[in-house]
Formats: sequence, C-alpha cells, structure tokens
Amino acid sequence: MRSETLELLAAAAIPPKRGFHDQCLHGDVQFSLGFMKSSPAWPFGSARSFGAPGSGGALGFADPTAGLGYAYVTSQMGTRLTGDPRDVALRSAIYSAIGQSVAHAHG
Repeated sequence: MRSETLELLAAAAIPPKRGFHDQCLHGDVQFSLGFMKSSPAWPFGSARSFGAPGSGGALGFADPTAGLGYAYVTSQMGTRLTGDPRDVALRSAIYSAIGQSVAHAHG
C-alpha cells in the first residue's frame, strides 16, 4: 500500500452534509473511503483506525498508530454491533501487551 493511501484511510472522516447520524444504525457513525472510523459512539483502536463491524459482534480494523491489524470473530452470536464485552476485553489485553493505551471512549 502506498503511504498516501494509508494517510487518506487514517485521516479523520469528513462529515456529510447532514452530519454523521445514521438512521439505520440509530447513531452517529463515521465512514471514510468505505471504512468505519473509530469515534466516540463506535470506539475501536486509535483515532486513526479504520475497519468494519460484522454480525454478532465481529470486528476487523487496522490501527496505523499502533501498527496493528485486528480481527475478532466468534462462533457464538453476540447482541451488539460493536463493543461486545468479549471483544473489548481482548482488545484491552492486546493493547496492554504492546504497550499502547486503549481509548475505549475513542477507540
């Protein structure tokens, strides 16, 4: 991947004309270049992270700040789109192990 591409993916999302509120997901969701961005409403990784949630609590993202690629997939469906307690505990342990702080309030 070219460094210019990574910088564009890691950049903050530009708010749409009517703001970040998503009527289908019932919340403020930030997207940029087809990827979900970490935000206070949908936190994962650092502010530069980009990725996508999946069904039942699955989550995949890249965190350029930590140099981390992350994927969480479970065989048992959870009830949350993001923030599954099992996933949050795993992310906390990974970030702790690599010496990075986890900002659950913003990724």
